[in-house]
Amino acid sequence: MRTGRRNGSRSAISDLFATLLTLVITVAGGAGVFAFVNAQASISASSYGETVEQNVLQLREKFIIANVAFNYPSSGQVRIWFYNHGNTDTRIMELYIGTSSTSLVNQTTTDFPVTLSEGSTASVTITYSVTSGQSYYFKALGEYGNSHIYLQKA
Repeated sequence: MRTGRRNGSRSAISDLFATLLTLVITVAGGAGVFAFVNAQASISASSYGETVEQNVLQLREKFIIANVAFNYPSSGQVRIWFYNHGNTDTRIMELYIGTSSTSLVNQTTTDFPVTLSEGSTASVTITYSVTSGQSYYFKALGEYGNSHIYLQKA
């Protein structure tokens, strides 16, 4: 009498084949998951490293507006001197001027950005009409997000 199998040896091969196939699928799936997780961890670590680097550079960036001269070198011009006392080279990206700290206007000129090596000074001359006796606010914005505000009377 038959038990439902046509050939006893074929059943054993099918069981072995199914087991191997399951093992191959499991290993391939595991390798795929490992590769995906490894790539995501690499991207995350790289992003974190860049963030830390930017934070360190921001902490090392220290500059000031050292002096401002009105009507220098000629009438209608203002010369601004910057000093980098930080531990990294930086650039002054933008300069704002106004008569109050809340009404600063960006000064667009081809002289920006102003590059400052570590421990160096640099100056820029811009055209700006001033009124004698009026106080002016100057705000410099650095490459890594730091700013410095300077107040001087014309």
